[in-house]
Amino acid sequence: TRGLAESSVILSVAKNESGADRTGYAYIFNDYEPTARVKITIDQKFDAKLTVDPMTLTIDELGGIVKVTVKANIDYDVYSQVDWVSKSSTKELSDSTTTESFRVEEFTDRKKSRTGYIIIENAAYDDLQQKIKVTQTRALYIEDADNISVDMGKTVKFTLTNTTGDDNVTWTSSNKNI
Repeated sequence: TRGLAESSVILSVAKNESGADRTGYAYIFNDYEPTARVKITIDQKFDAKLTVDPMTLTIDELGGIVKVTVKANIDYDVYSQVDWVSKSSTKELSDSTTTESFRVEEFTDRKKSRTGYIIIENAAYDDLQQKIKVTQTRALYIEDADNISVDMGKTVKFTLTNTTGDDNVTWTSSNKNI
């Protein structure tokens, strides 16, 4: 419009899913005066995402495989902070979703539970680190020893810890005479 001295301009920028920060330019110019133009620089950060589910895992003393679903639009590293949990496999479900599987070793220590952490992260995005708590529990265990020997005619006292919530504990023997 002739004589226009001031105007408002609205720029819409698409979501950045490129995997990196990016820069672009927009130019506003006058059709009648090509040298009269304004260059607008648009800097757009990449919106990195990294989420996991679940954030807490509980497994019994026998150990086994546990799984975590990871949703991410960035590459990531996976490691365990304890030696009794190790990465087993990765299964890609879609472009941004994977299932990470972990092997938890058998728990034979004479204590109620142990806790460790699995870390999923990309070092370039410190604020996206995910820390998954893994707790392994024992149901029944003898606090005093792994094996108990009882000589004929003697009595041995030991402490049996029962974390099952069921007070009804029974026993069997591999020898009919015991």
